[in-house]
Amino acid sequence: WESWQKPTSENPFIQPSEIETARGEYPSRFFGQEYLAEVIDDAGGVFRNITDCSMSARLDRAEPGHTYVMGVDWGKQHDFTVISVFDDIERREVYLDRINKIDYTIQKQRVVETAKRFNITAAVVERNSMGDPLIEDLERSGVPVQPFTTSNQSKALAIDALALATERIDVQLIADPIAILEMQAYSMERLPSGTFRYGAPEGMHDDTVMARAFAWHAVVGSGVPNFGWVKLFQRENIAAQAAQSSLAAALA
Repeated sequence: WESWQKPTSENPFIQPSEIETARGEYPSRFFGQEYLAEVIDDAGGVFRNITDCSMSARLDRAEPGHTYVMGVDWGKQHDFTVISVFDDIERREVYLDRINKIDYTIQKQRVVETAKRFNITAAVVERNSMGDPLIEDLERSGVPVQPFTTSNQSKALAIDALALATERIDVQLIADPIAILEMQAYSMERLPSGTFRYGAPEGMHDDTVMARAFAWHAVVGSGVPNFGWVKLFQRENIAAQAAQSSLAAALA
């Protein structure tokens, strides 16, 4: 048997500009695997520079002249519901709230009150599990919700976007000890398909990680689902979609 290891730059059909664009859009871990032909460890930490990023001051309400977005990760029986609020202009977290063992009615009210205090322009809220009825109630209360359906693929895209921001120290986070621990412990493992699965180690939670990832999606996407990291997903799937369209046209 023989093996070869060559970077994407050796492919004459790939423009150097495309590679450089990818270098600026993906975390170094992902870029190294997909474009530099590097063998990435099957498991390991996802976020870098967490301490350097955790310098943001906490606020209790909106400041004049600023706009704010929010991410909400619903808790279940043993984990936490987490609300993360970001200043959309300064790209920094200004509020973080963890809720546990409280009735969903009270949790929803906490979300609504937070949205009103910060005059939230976009709230990216987890749709999975109990999400749909909770989202409907939030919408009736006037919260500008963008539902987020968490799958392995969508989760990876959201986490990668936040990981890139921490790697470059492009985001400021509140220095919450539990949140710092969750982000430092957050890990990945390679699946048989070659993709990665992200999550907290056994016995730990990832609620603050996901709430921050949802809020960061609202920041980088300006609250519009067709921008931000979603663009990356769309671009990566253009070829597949074109092939499907061509096949459908041929069969029509």
